[in-house]
Amino acid sequence: MPTQRQERVNSLLQAEISRILQRELKEPAPERVTITGVEVSPDLHHAKVYVSVLGEEPEVRHALASLVRQRKTIQRLVAENVVLRYTPRLLFVADRTAARAQRIEMLLQKIAQEPELRGNEHERPDSGGEEG
Repeated sequence: MPTQRQERVNSLLQAEISRILQRELKEPAPERVTITGVEVSPDLHHAKVYVSVLGEEPEVRHALASLVRQRKTIQRLVAENVVLRYTPRLLFVADRTAARAQRIEMLLQKIAQEPELRGNEHERPDSGGEEG
């Protein structure tokens, strides 16, 4: 369980990284990228940055590759704007929570429609088993 200090640093880094992606990068940040959370290590030397990307798997991979390419720049900008003894080393991780939620929603809708489909199957007239 994170300490209060870790939670404050998590929130601060999330806000700052989001701001940097929107306003300060020369290479544009991938579209439809959202920083959904940050999780710093207990010693505050490392931070997992959870990234949600709307789109299919190729867009997610492209967005993560772009962020990894720009990691040092983002980390330097964080160091310039956030006063911490150590600037955490950033690790970008895909947050697939939204995609999982969408898949679960789709499956629930499919399950909800199944009784209707089964009911329609029983109402079809029987062919009487004759071919011909």
